[in-house]
Amino acid sequence: MKSGQSGKVIVKYKGGKFHVFYAPIEHTGWAMCIIVPSDDIYGSLRKVGTVVLLLQLIGLALLIIILNSFVRGQLKFNELNKKRERMQGELQIASGIQMSMVPKVFPPFPERDDLDMSADIIPAKE
Repeated sequence: MKSGQSGKVIVKYKGGKFHVFYAPIEHTGWAMCIIVPSDDIYGSLRKVGTVVLLLQLIGLALLIIILNSFVRGQLKFNELNKKRERMQGELQIASGIQMSMVPKVFPPFPERDDLDMSADIIPAKE
């Protein structure tokens, strides 16, 4: 500052940080110095940073909750799909057993004219 130059220096004083800005005043031989506490400069930024960090943590928690719900739903879907496939297999086997009991030749007694038969079979769905 005494050499007539302008600049900035960070000074620690009594446990705090201070920014010192200095510049010469032309034609007077004087110099002007402004001292600003670091908290005054960066305090608002720290508050904004804290809010942004909290919002990020809330967003991350929501994302984890959504993904957890999706994974549980997917596992439930897979379990229900396996049950459905097993049930379909059992129904196909039951339908095959039912259809094997039905005679394949109609009329069942072609030599008899006095007997007339008809039938309708509907396999179980459940």
